[in-house]
Amino acid sequence: MKTTRSVIEEIFIHPPISEAELQQRLSAADEKKARRLLTERLEQSRVRSEEFALFLEVYSILGIGEQRSRLLRIAADKQKDSLVRTLAMTVLADHDPQYLDKELENLDPQDFAQLADRPLIELMTSIEVNPDTAKEVTDFLLETPEEMREFLLFRLGKCRREAGVSAATVYAYALRCEALAPLHSIMIDAVVEEGNQDGIALLRELRLSAPNPEAHRLLQGALMRMGTRAIDPNYRAKPPVGKAYLGSCDGQGAFVVVGCFAKPNGSSTTANLCIRAASDIRDGFVIARYTEAELQVAIKRLREGTGCEFVEISLEEAAALVASAEERTRALKLSLPEESRSAITLFRQFSRRSDREDEPQLAPPAAPSLSQVRRLLKKRIYRSWYFDAGDLNEACVPPPPEIPAKRNWVRVAAAKLDIPSVRNRLVAMAEHMSKWHAYRGETEPAALCLALARSSESEFAESALVRVMLERTCEIVRHAEEKELSVFGSPEIRQGLKSKFFRDLKSPKGKHVALLDFTEVVLSSIDSVLTSVPGDRRPRDEEKPMIAYTISKSFLNFVVDARSKSLEKQMLAMATTLCKRCRLTRDECYDIGYTVALELLTFMDEVCSRCPGACTLRPNANAADLFFSPHHPVDLFLTDDLDDDSL
Repeated sequence: MKTTRSVIEEIFIHPPISEAELQQRLSAADEKKARRLLTERLEQSRVRSEEFALFLEVYSILGIGEQRSRLLRIAADKQKDSLVRTLAMTVLADHDPQYLDKELENLDPQDFAQLADRPLIELMTSIEVNPDTAKEVTDFLLETPEEMREFLLFRLGKCRREAGVSAATVYAYALRCEALAPLHSIMIDAVVEEGNQDGIALLRELRLSAPNPEAHRLLQGALMRMGTRAIDPNYRAKPPVGKAYLGSCDGQGAFVVVGCFAKPNGSSTTANLCIRAASDIRDGFVIARYTEAELQVAIKRLREGTGCEFVEISLEEAAALVASAEERTRALKLSLPEESRSAITLFRQFSRRSDREDEPQLAPPAAPSLSQVRRLLKKRIYRSWYFDAGDLNEACVPPPPEIPAKRNWVRVAAAKLDIPSVRNRLVAMAEHMSKWHAYRGETEPAALCLALARSSESEFAESALVRVMLERTCEIVRHAEEKELSVFGSPEIRQGLKSKFFRDLKSPKGKHVALLDFTEVVLSSIDSVLTSVPGDRRPRDEEKPMIAYTISKSFLNFVVDARSKSLEKQMLAMATTLCKRCRLTRDECYDIGYTVALELLTFMDEVCSRCPGACTLRPNANAADLFFSPHHPVDLFLTDDLDDDSL
């Protein structure tokens, strides 16, 4: 049995995905000890801003109990951080609705305003990371008495400006709520004042669906004001302050752009996007309150894990690269990744400019030699520059032969690989690296990369870059070894999958544990299987969980349903469904699903056979304790029990 301390610590390390999970995990704790540990955590300022809601939710389940006097002391201590005091006040107010009325008599107005604003600032920060959280602004205003709404909106606006979050992002949902129409003019004025592209797009969208002539006139007038200001030669919107980092390009054309946006309150928000040089935006996310030290640690990990390097550029230069990638994504008739939208929004604060404006003015050598390219590709940042199995399969190139026949294979492979998807990617990769080297002041490799881009574009099969990459392909593909099944049991992955596919599940059964296990195994091993798919059609990171879940669901049907069809027929049905939801063909879906299903059979033999949970044998048995744990069931049974009396 776990100790109460370990239960509380684990809840903050691996947050539960639902109230049902939180209650299940807290059931293993002593309530009195848990309340004491929570209050100690608050006293020691060990509650981070992103844990604000979780802390309140835990306390709402445990109750205030004997901790009232300690919480009162924390709330009254002006030496403590405003977040700590606000949390204590909120817990007390939830327990005793009259608490705030009593305390208002003892607090000076300025102190109370600072504490009252802290939850609003936390809300603004959450909205910047996940714009859908802006729905809470609408709920917050609707729950407030009408006579107080304008004052609350004033406080929201103050906190929004302090947190540096755009009005278009914060008010996107509230402006669609007719019940808040009396406040819309104030919100629209804030959008007009900022004058960014997202604001213009929002007002145009709202104008199309205006519920009445008055609302239409209000939006039309706002757009006219923004349009007039846009053509005013004396007006220029104040751009965000900060810096950006541009990553080198890998062998599939992917690179990273990181933007660090300084906020008026002294904090910094980091936007991270993964982009393919000749293709779409692949992935992205935003982290609020990211320090310079944390950023450098993250960049160091990226360097060590991928071999890429970074160069510092301006936010405006980074925004131009992001805008071009956004245009390419739409031109390919692809949607922007859902998880990348908040990061893209931050970069959209800059006026549109072409990334070609930053094209290095170089005089490239007429014909790069093989020796020049070999020296260039020996650099660590180019270690993934070769044609992988997906490229060879797409161009119908046979595997590399033994050494004596290598020269002829390179010649034939170069000709077969001259197809638009590969050629365009290679040209874009070389152009990106030319710009990247130029940003670093490395004019010689910048000029060489530009020359390689031009030669690959005009004479692909004869390009020195293509030839050297094929030489590398011979070594890498021929000596590639089969990868073992990836490590499973990652709490981070399991919690993420539960949040995505099982959030509303309140009474998990054995079959749900099995489906979660299978999905985690498939997700952890799918990248090695996807190498056979052409790079431009490989699923985005945000699509892989859905693919893993779909495959695992079909496999689970095969395992637990005695009436189910054969594994082959289950995988055929899965492939038919899956190919409609991603860019893979039906045959590719079948091959991937069948290959991974064989790995799942190995997983069942090596792991499920020694797990006392026996979820596939008892698919309808209650399994709440196993499912709601952030750890894999085998880990739970193999972990030594601890005495719950110890804290």
